[in-house]
Amino acid sequence: MSYMAPELWRATTVGRLLELTSMVGSLCDVYSLGLMMWEALSCYAGHQTPAETSPVRRLYALILSCLHFEATSRPSATQVAAELKQLQCVFRDLKWI
Repeated sequence: MSYMAPELWRATTVGRLLELTSMVGSLCDVYSLGLMMWEALSCYAGHQTPAETSPVRRLYALILSCLHFEATSRPSATQVAAELKQLQCVFRDLKWI
């Protein structure tokens, strides 16, 4: 439950469990993906926010957009995949250790 999108939390706390099946969708998945990317970036960055000049700044911005409280303000899964594909080229040559 720690990766559940806010809209699902609201539904469970107000007893609207029947609505959950209609609320679960790709934007909920995008939120969960954002949380997992945040955890991975936190492990890399030592739980510090990346610097403005850091090569991970775009990834940080993508993560924040995935974690938007309102589902309709999050990027689609297709948009996330496209941005990650572009970022793959940036990260390919970085030395991580």
